[in-house]
Amino acid sequence: MDLLGYEATRPLYQERLLEPSCGGGEFLRAAVRRLLDAYKAAGLPLDDAPERLASAIKAVELHRGTFVQTKAFLRRDLIAAGLTERSADRLLE
Repeated sequence: MDLLGYEATRPLYQERLLEPSCGGGEFLRAAVRRLLDAYKAAGLPLDDAPERLASAIKAVELHRGTFVQTKAFLRRDLIAAGLTERSADRLLE
């Protein structure tokens, strides 16, 4: 991500990232952490996160079981970062 300039010091919430094969989610989860760090550093309210961040990252996974597992990990990460369960679920849609 560093080589791409996808760093939390930039306004990542204004950029777009496509993860074409998220698998177990290692890269995706790291990208989401950076995105949330950039969002929080800008002083933007977490209540607005679903609307502001909905198009910031798109991820694709064809294997259903892996998709479900990665989505569960991301949900947990989002809630741990301070989003409500409802906001996390809206972002994951």
